[in-house]
Amino acid sequence: MARYFIHAADGQVYGPVELDTINQYIAEGRVVPTTLLQPESSQMRVAASTVPGLAWADNQSFKAYTPQVLSTAKYELAGSWACLAASLVLCCMPIGVHISFGIGGIVLGLMAYRKGRISGLTSMILNLFLVVFFIWFLRLSPEFFQNLMRQSRGE
Repeated sequence: MARYFIHAADGQVYGPVELDTINQYIAEGRVVPTTLLQPESSQMRVAASTVPGLAWADNQSFKAYTPQVLSTAKYELAGSWACLAASLVLCCMPIGVHISFGIGGIVLGLMAYRKGRISGLTSMILNLFLVVFFIWFLRLSPEFFQNLMRQSRGE
């Protein structure tokens, strides 16, 4: 039987517990449709209302419940891709800016991935690649610029 961690509104993580226990928590009002559940075998979180086998229809207290807008991580995902795009497009910025954008993209991509957006992982990896590239380039840049100056002088 599937077991889930419960990410409560107070920031605590409880479990793993089975669906029967979660159904008891629903009856007690401790789990609501927007409560995030994480399968024991995964890092992805889902809204409790989307998990099959939970007793929402049987619980009278949630008949008139209007769920809040679920976090779909669209802003985190968009921010991660925007950091990647900014780092690639704004090529004339100092390398430190590129690294800062990359680190921001990594953090936002990780946040999106942990909220269930698989493409957050892709964005995170690409931003990580970009940060590693710019750090590598930064290490080589003194020699690179010295050689460039020598070539321009004809030495």
